[in-house]
Amino acid sequence: MKSKWIIMAAVLLAGCRENLTKYYEDPQNQPLAIFSNKGNNILSCYLNGAPWRTINRLTGGFLSPSVTELVMYKQTDSSSQTSLVFRWNGFLVQQPLSMLPGTITLYLKVPQNFSKDDISSLQGQRILLDSSNYFVTQVNGYEGISQPGSGSVYFNKASYDSTAGGAYSGELSGLLEAAFPGFALTNGRFDHQLSSWQVGF
Repeated sequence: MKSKWIIMAAVLLAGCRENLTKYYEDPQNQPLAIFSNKGNNILSCYLNGAPWRTINRLTGGFLSPSVTELVMYKQTDSSSQTSLVFRWNGFLVQQPLSMLPGTITLYLKVPQNFSKDDISSLQGQRILLDSSNYFVTQVNGYEGISQPGSGSVYFNKASYDSTAGGAYSGELSGLLEAAFPGFALTNGRFDHQLSSWQVGF
């Protein structure tokens, strides 16, 4: 009987996870989320007309790790170009999440010494896609698209500041779109509350 209670307690503790994503449908662009800057922790868009959205952000349980829809990091390639990378984890809405997880990744060229304190410099900027700023997709049916195309990303909000105890927090919201031969990402909108475990540089 004691072991039964231990197992039940472990299951309950593992299940004590909080969903930090808030989804409010845009009635004009169903089933995308509305454009917002409230820290709803979601990106949604159309990929060739098919709705795509990020996974829910979940806090960690006793036996389960935290899960995030967005991670940010810096990357330097073989030509010594440094990029600020935004990787969104999500799925095509009509497909089962367990079968077809995927990512949309945005690469933005930045100076090599770009730091956390520079994230706020993105606010209000509209950045055009070119050979230095581009998307890569790892979504069923749209894999590996990384060629230059037309489009842009607009940062309505971008902040990341130190708080008490040396931790960082911030906000990131905006709009994105891209067009490539045979592929289009349209009506993209993102809204995130940034935490230190999402920003890896």
